[in-house]
Amino acid sequence: MDRFISLHAQARMQQRAVPREVLDCLLDHGSVRHDHHGAEVVYFDKVGRERARRSGATEAIREMKKYFNTYAVVGTDGTLVTVGRRYRRYRRDV
Repeated sequence: MDRFISLHAQARMQQRAVPREVLDCLLDHGSVRHDHHGAEVVYFDKVGRERARRSGATEAIREMKKYFNTYAVVGTDGTLVTVGRRYRRYRRDV
């Protein structure tokens, strides 16, 4: 599936060395959290990693292990806004 990626997100992908394949896997299998500003944050948590493993790409997953801290912000219209790396875990909204 071809997604619209903003120029900002393209620059961040290049700066942070996030391959397109990792981004596609993240958006297909990652977990979603709302940021309460209208966008969604997609990230790999334990459930998302397991979904990616079950998809059948085990060799690709082994190579992608270093990208499991990657997140993506998707706008309300489905546009990829930015891509980053998280260094702290997401707190669950209780």
